[in-house]
Amino acid sequence: MNALSERKFLIYFVSNTLSVLGVWIQKVALGWFAWQISGSTFLTSIVAIGLMAPPGILGPFIAVYAENWDFKFSSILIKSLMFTISFIIWLMQINQLHTIETLIILSFILGILTAFYHPIRLVYVTIIVSKNLLPSAIGLNSTSWNGSRVLGPAIAGLSITSIGLENTLLCGLFFSIPMIFALIFLSVIKREIFYDKSDRFINKILEGINEINKKQIILVCLVAAGINSFFIRSILEIQPAIIGQIFSGNSIYLAYATASAGFGALLSSLLIGSGKLKINEIKNLIFPSLIVGFISIMLVSFSKNIFTMSFTFLICGSTTTIVGIGAQSIIQLSVKENFRTRVVTWWSTISFACITFGGLIVGAIGDKLTINYGILLSSVIGIICTGFYFIYLKKRSNQIFD
Repeated sequence: MNALSERKFLIYFVSNTLSVLGVWIQKVALGWFAWQISGSTFLTSIVAIGLMAPPGILGPFIAVYAENWDFKFSSILIKSLMFTISFIIWLMQINQLHTIETLIILSFILGILTAFYHPIRLVYVTIIVSKNLLPSAIGLNSTSWNGSRVLGPAIAGLSITSIGLENTLLCGLFFSIPMIFALIFLSVIKREIFYDKSDRFINKILEGINEINKKQIILVCLVAAGINSFFIRSILEIQPAIIGQIFSGNSIYLAYATASAGFGALLSSLLIGSGKLKINEIKNLIFPSLIVGFISIMLVSFSKNIFTMSFTFLICGSTTTIVGIGAQSIIQLSVKENFRTRVVTWWSTISFACITFGGLIVGAIGDKLTINYGILLSSVIGIICTGFYFIYLKKRSNQIFD
């Protein structure tokens, strides 16, 4: 049965889709704004990282405590605060009060609020629909996120060109309003809230680390996810700086590049999510996808034409998603049920930490030399690291994913 047949979920789904679209529109617009007022690939990278690093790094740890929150009240509070910060950003922009420093600070505040909202957002459907509709609801939410990842950046690029940056920021702001009203007025299923004081936070973390050390397959997936995030995914997160420097700030080109990467990611997530690939087939795709990803970002560094670059970003978006989601899927199937959340926490933390540092380093190189050199260096070092790690694993065992 399709969850959209239930009116309450339909309202939530539409509101959430608009909200996520608004997040992507705002993310691209803020990155573009950072480039405009700073002309620095490094500072633009900091703004981009400020928006997405806190949810990845802090989110898994916050999730340990979020289980004990009132989901409805917490969601309304956090989304209202996020709207307020976004409104302040827009208000300062139209009054020309922003410096790159204020933009960085507000971006990090927005990112931290997102970190508190993220673990609730992932499970909010569980208090919206009954258990028999959960698989459909979760699948639709995933499709909504990936679809918005394609459409949001494209809308942002076209909007910046046609109606200007301030109206694009306003557009992203308005897209979040239906979600706030939906959270306020939609009734939810009551859930039991409990807290076991004997199950300390630090114990959960240590038990997760011990479980990782027991199985090579989990460790291999975490390392692969880290390499993927540091050298490939980080490049996708600083696209406004890349397009800004290489193509002298053409916002239409930004729309092409970001939408292409999003479309590639969508195709790969649909492929893995379809269930047509067996787990052994996913395992066999991890390292080849890394190599293809490195080649694609290497080609980005040489691209002088936006259509060539967009195609390479499409390949890059596809391969980085195969590695990221593939590694997560393998980990989830390889770990015991009672350790699953804690181990996947490390996948998320490692991935987002590596994206953060990888993006900052490439952005810094872009300021000192050019962004092309930063991307090229990232691809070359990434290939070398992957090659050495693969050889090391083969020497230890013929079966890498034991």
